[in-house]
Amino acid sequence: MLKNDYLMEMIGAMCRAVSEIIFKRSKKEYAECHSLANDQYQSLLGMSLDMILSLPSETVFDLLGNFGEVEPKKVLTLVDLLKEDSEVFRAEANDATADAIREKCEDLLNLLDRYDLDDEALAELDKRMADFGID
Repeated sequence: MLKNDYLMEMIGAMCRAVSEIIFKRSKKEYAECHSLANDQYQSLLGMSLDMILSLPSETVFDLLGNFGEVEPKKVLTLVDLLKEDSEVFRAEANDATADAIREKCEDLLNLLDRYDLDDEALAELDKRMADFGID
């Protein structure tokens, strides 16, 4: 129960950060957006965006799990955060970083798609995959 409460609290914080990033991006406060995203990367994985992008997607995916157990909510929440961060990089005309982030998101979604997920997680995965144009 405590693990689930902690997970839900962490996901809630990340969702709030995503909303704040969207708002700050609309105001062109890009440095603040990156700072918010980096705080969340540190909270979830204990690493920066640069480290996330440098690691193989499989390693990042495994780090999001819990002793070999897949945590779909963590993966999907990280994808949401990465997607918003990529939009900030794109707004800054840093297409190379935005594209690298997008590729990492697609890899994580494809890795998650290999697992037998409950209906709720599967619906969320399908929605994210459609957003990225993944069949």
